[in-house]
Amino acid sequence: MRPVSTISKKRAKSPAACPSRSGIGVTREDATKLDSWWEDRRSIIQPSEFILDENGTVLTSTYSSGPIGRMQAVNAVKLITLYESRK
Repeated sequence: MRPVSTISKKRAKSPAACPSRSGIGVTREDATKLDSWWEDRRSIIQPSEFILDENGTVLTSTYSSGPIGRMQAVNAVKLITLYESRK
């Protein structure tokens, strides 16, 4: 099982660089590029969530091996609001 991790201040190309927002059609190669956990049994990518700033810098990322650990929208908004208040 892959642990939840945070990557701070690493560069990303852009939000559009993510292959799919829903995960449909994501390949093992895509998962490897995102350093995401790939489930061989069902050939699916597990949740990989990123919050980027306006320059494409990854402020935080979360990797999960299932539904527990996924960030809810309300929590993402709170975290983004916190980051914005620190500017």
